[in-house]
Amino acid sequence: MNDTRPQQLSRPEMSDILDQLSLDGVHVASGYGTRWQRAVVAVVLGLGISLAVLQSIANPVFLWVLFPVLVVIDFLSGFVHWFFDTQVEPSRSFLGRIAVDFLDHHAHPGRTAEVGFFTSAWRPALLVSSPLIAFSILAPLPVWLRAVVFWIGFLSMLVPQTHKEAHLGKRPAPIAALQTLRLVIHPSSHQAHHNDNTQSFCVFTGWLNPPLDRLRFWRGLEWLFKAVRTG
Repeated sequence: MNDTRPQQLSRPEMSDILDQLSLDGVHVASGYGTRWQRAVVAVVLGLGISLAVLQSIANPVFLWVLFPVLVVIDFLSGFVHWFFDTQVEPSRSFLGRIAVDFLDHHAHPGRTAEVGFFTSAWRPALLVSSPLIAFSILAPLPVWLRAVVFWIGFLSMLVPQTHKEAHLGKRPAPIAALQTLRLVIHPSSHQAHHNDNTQSFCVFTGWLNPPLDRLRFWRGLEWLFKAVRTG
């Protein structure tokens, strides 16, 4: 694959690549988001919370499916993380710009805590949450499937935040409680990825990291992608 995967580079090498990309006009995400980014996230978040409350009251199925949904989102968070860490070259392209943020995170892990919620949430809110929430409302789906699609869409926009909370030195008490209960990823679970960035890619709850690591799932997936590319 490319030569800019975090596991192939030292931190100084990653910093050099990021500096060159910055000179080329490709910058790492920072700050608290533009006005339109904040608007997108606010609308999707507000709509999602309203629908979550109303639909859960109207039909308990919306709550019953939450556990399997958390497992699915944890896996999807790992796949996206793995994909941008290993399969996308940091560049000026749309996907390449996302990969720049992933590379920067490995070069400067603590910088994640400096990125505002709206800055990190606007892409999943626009590209994942909005279409899935709309589909769950408009498509003629069984109630249980509508609930699954809705929750995957709504909670996906929170994945960057659960990841960021795993890097904060001082965390709000409710977040710390959720981490202690392992309902969102615990800092120690995520640290395993920074200790060995060929494993432990899941960043939502972290539940799937131990079994997937034992199965060497991500290394197998990389082998599969390489085999497909090379024929």
